[in-house]
Amino acid sequence: MRLKSGYLSYTVTDITLIPNKDIDLGEHKLSAGDVVETGEIEIDDLVWFNRKFGYYIDSEIDDANKVYDFNEDGVVDQKDRDVLVANYGKLAEVVVWENPYEIQEMNLEDEAEFMLPVACNYSITSAYGLREDPITGEETVHAGIDLRVEHHAEILAVYDGEVTFSGVQKGYGNCIEIRHNINGEEVYSFYAHMSRLDVKVGDEVKAGDIIGLEGGEPGEDENAGNSTGHHLHFEIRKESSKPKSSEDPNDYLEF
Repeated sequence: MRLKSGYLSYTVTDITLIPNKDIDLGEHKLSAGDVVETGEIEIDDLVWFNRKFGYYIDSEIDDANKVYDFNEDGVVDQKDRDVLVANYGKLAEVVVWENPYEIQEMNLEDEAEFMLPVACNYSITSAYGLREDPITGEETVHAGIDLRVEHHAEILAVYDGEVTFSGVQKGYGNCIEIRHNINGEEVYSFYAHMSRLDVKVGDEVKAGDIIGLEGGEPGEDENAGNSTGHHLHFEIRKESSKPKSSEDPNDYLEF
């Protein structure tokens, strides 16, 4: 496109109309000075400009000479020359349009696909975020999601990774933490209130590998942790062994 004579053209090609989508070409500042209109601001433009230097423009009848009045103040002067000199050597541009929706789809394909930590039927008994603690009755931040599943159901690794903890922690009972590398960034999945631990620190696991069994039933499961009934407590963490670095698992998995 050309805003008016004397500006370098800027052309966008291969634009594809997409149903129900807005096409945003963004903004581009056009460069003034191509008075000869060759697609390049060069010596011929400067020569012709100098011939018109000092010329006063009659806006009503002098359309031919408006091309030299870049700042449109009615006179071809040093201010206009400075514009031409600043743009000297620039060329007209032709760019190929990049479909942002295709790029977005490619990025989505690059994103990690976490799988659920259980393969059986489940229900969410406590969501991520503020809640009333079922044991103390105080309002606290629940750092994960509690899943009610069949007792001693198999627990699965949600993504490829390395086991960074497998043992007993206060409040969580038997638990496992796994480090995952997602597009160069580390995140950790955490599984608590388990009745059996099938992996140890340093083990490499694949998404879907069985890492242990659900537990947490007081009086029946050893090392149940702070639990009022059997379930899986699941977290996503940004830092190892830090519940306060937890993020909403719903941002990573579709429950």
